[in-house]
Parts: sequence; structure tokens; C-alpha cells
Amino acid sequence: MNPSARGPFLRFLIFWFPVIAYCAIIFIGSAMEHPLPETQIPQLDKLLHAVEFGALCFLLIRALKGSFTGLSGFRLLAFAVILTTIYGATDEIHQLFVPGRVSSFIDLFFDFLGALAVGFLKR
Repeated sequence: MNPSARGPFLRFLIFWFPVIAYCAIIFIGSAMEHPLPETQIPQLDKLLHAVEFGALCFLLIRALKGSFTGLSGFRLLAFAVILTTIYGATDEIHQLFVPGRVSSFIDLFFDFLGALAVGFLKR
């Protein structure tokens, strides 16, 4: 691999590969009919949505900061939260086609809240 191609490839591996890998993990989990065991904890799934998509937002902020050095502050936060929420929407659409899964705007709202919370903390 020549030196000029090595820089962008290494940058991709460091910043964007974790985002892509994490999105793949979310997709695989969403394709499972029952990804979590039954629990007696009320609304645990909502908390897990917020944590799951908060982590995605964290990875996106990291990747965006590493790739676009001029992007900072509110724009960085907004872009990361919007991208995370869009992925959350595609995840809910995906669940429409998985037997035993339910798509929900409430789940999408908690995806957004998790992304927003982490965005403000990471910012």
C-alpha cells in the first residue's frame, strides 16, 4: 500500500469502522425475534434504546470530529444526533419486517433522547 493511500485508510479504520461495525451489531440485534430475555423491569427496553443509540451518537461524534476538523459545536452535535435518529428510524422500519418485532415511534423517540443526551455530554 502506498503512503498516500495509507493515511485515509488508517483514518477510516480508526474513526468510521467502529461506526459501521456498531450499526451492523444494531442491525443484527434488530433481526432477532427475541434479542433480550424476558424481564420484570418496566420500560427497560426504552432505557436500552437510549443507551444503544447514545453509544452510536458517541461513535458518530468521534468519527465526525476526526474526519471534519472544521465541524464543531452545535453543528457537530446536530449532525451526529440527526444521523443517529435517521439510523434509529431505519432500524424501526427494519423491525416491521421481522416476525415477532414491533416498530414504534416511542422507541424512535428514546433513540433520539439517548443520542441527544450523549451529544450534550460529549460536546
